[in-house]
Amino acid sequence: MLNQQFTMRQLYMLTAIFILILSSIGIASKHKKNKGPIPDGTPVLWRHPGDIARRDLYWGPGGKAMQPDLRSVTLIEKEKGGYSKKYRVRDASGREWVAKVGKEAKAETAATRLMWSMGYFSDANYLVPRVYVEGLNKTLENVRNQISVQVEGQTDVVTIGVPYLGPYNVNAPMNPVLVVCMGLGYLFNFYRHKPVLRKGGVLIVTHPCRYEFDAVQHPSYIDFYDEVLADTTKPLEIEAKYELRFAEDPWFRQLYRKSNAYHGAHPFYAWYWAAHAMEHAGDIIIVGGDRDVVHRLGFKCATTLEDAFEMAEQTVGRHPSVTHLRMPPIMLCDVE
Repeated sequence: MLNQQFTMRQLYMLTAIFILILSSIGIASKHKKNKGPIPDGTPVLWRHPGDIARRDLYWGPGGKAMQPDLRSVTLIEKEKGGYSKKYRVRDASGREWVAKVGKEAKAETAATRLMWSMGYFSDANYLVPRVYVEGLNKTLENVRNQISVQVEGQTDVVTIGVPYLGPYNVNAPMNPVLVVCMGLGYLFNFYRHKPVLRKGGVLIVTHPCRYEFDAVQHPSYIDFYDEVLADTTKPLEIEAKYELRFAEDPWFRQLYRKSNAYHGAHPFYAWYWAAHAMEHAGDIIIVGGDRDVVHRLGFKCATTLEDAFEMAEQTVGRHPSVTHLRMPPIMLCDVE
């Protein structure tokens, strides 16, 4: 009973505070210039909320259906006034929003849901952890323009030359798992909108792809290749059967903490990084690699690029369209 009385008292206090805020806004608005005729009708501040327990306070008055489409957000103009920075933006569905940045955004989102739950009218607010607004950050836009390459549509075959150096093998050979991570994980995914390779096309990667591992930096990679890939190359099966054991292995933990080794779970995420390319491509061919190693990775092996194109014809037909992604420098393919 005390809890119920205390809750009701809180609601009354919040209501009083809300009315005071509205009153102060109303007083301040009297000093502003009248920008248009006053609409007819009776102003409504509150209506009976019905069953409050049935109101969805997670999504608020707009519900899940009205949430902004954040696939692309473009700047319309900067909003003036108020405590926090605000920007008028347009989302991917064409709806306009006011994006507010800062601590006030969290409190306002919670407050609107609270007042809406009690029957007061409020705006549809949504709290998002982050959003990229095109046209707002000129630095990011300039960097993107610097590395962006326009590509006219997708092709049947994509060829990629994998370099000898990546982020995880400084002063160490690029072992076969890292070849997959670099070629299928990083380089294949350097695109916007859609991959350069069409769905079901053939990805051709060139690299010696030998059984070479650095025992100091990559001890878990050796066991991953020898044990895990000998059993399966499917990311979901690998995650379910092996990841936890490698992550909790005391020897790998010791080497990670006291030596210069990557974590026991590191090769798993290097492999997962390539999952999209493996699912998207109809065939993956590695040119110049050790045949046994390439087969352990689950791919096809070709001696020369010419051989690889002949093998690709079995999947995409004769006279396929081909795109070569030349690396370096790093580029971002803007596929139309």
